[in-house]
Amino acid sequence: MSTAIYRQKFATIIAEDTPAIEQLIAWLQCRDYYCRRIDASDIMSQPSLYHSSLILTDISPSNADNLNILQYISCFSPQAALVPLCMGGNTPAMRRAREIGVAGFLYINHANGMIDFHRGFAKSMDLQEQYRHQFSGGRLPQPSQTFSMSSC
Repeated sequence: MSTAIYRQKFATIIAEDTPAIEQLIAWLQCRDYYCRRIDASDIMSQPSLYHSSLILTDISPSNADNLNILQYISCFSPQAALVPLCMGGNTPAMRRAREIGVAGFLYINHANGMIDFHRGFAKSMDLQEQYRHQFSGGRLPQPSQTFSMSSC
C-alpha cells in the first residue's frame, strides 16, 4: 500500500491590512500557499509561525519594530524563509535585515503603493516557477505589470 503525503505551503504575513498586502496574499495563493495575515502586536501568541515556510513582514520606517520580529523569528523558526517588504534604496532597515539573513526582499512601488513583482524575491520566485514548469511540460502566463486574481 502506498501512502501519499500532502505538504501544504504556509505563509505568514505580519503586516497591517492594506491593498498591497491583499495583492501579496492573492499572489501567494496562486502559488499554492495557505496564507495567514497577523498584526505585529499578536506575534507572541501565534503558533502558526513555527509551521510557516515563508514569513513576510513590512519593514518600512513606520514598521521599524518588525526588524526585531524578524530577528526573533530567525532564532525560533530557522526553517522559514524571511522576506521583508520595503520601498528599496538600501536603507539601514534593509542592511539590518540582510544581517539577520533574509531570503530576499519584496519591493513596494513608490508610485502606486503596490507590490512590484518584477524585482527581488518575487522575480526570483517566478523564475524558479518558470524553470520548473518548462521541464514539466507546463506553461505559465507572462508576468503582468500588476497582479490580480484573474492572473492565476
